[in-house]
Amino acid sequence: MDVSTARQADTATVVLAVTGEVDIATAPALREAMADAIADGAVDLTVDLDQTTFLDSAGISALIWGRTLADRGQCGFRVVNAHDLVDQVLAMTGVYQVLNRDAGHAS
Repeated sequence: MDVSTARQADTATVVLAVTGEVDIATAPALREAMADAIADGAVDLTVDLDQTTFLDSAGISALIWGRTLADRGQCGFRVVNAHDLVDQVLAMTGVYQVLNRDAGHAS
């Protein structure tokens, strides 16, 4: 798994593009990337799963952990562009509602 970070110019919006498989071996790197983005002052954090090919329970746990961390830091959080198997896993587990609910934070 690889995570690339893009910060939109002159804003505190951060996009983490996740490539490859997110599983028990790679989920800690995703957690670290989300924590770093929030610690660096992200006001909105988007996790882009367009290039993610696999997501297991460790990956789901990491995303929920990121959502919780964002809520604590009053940071907007969303997961976008999941497709194929990753989209099915998130939909079947009901995790989409947790990850993309409004945190009550004004963007």
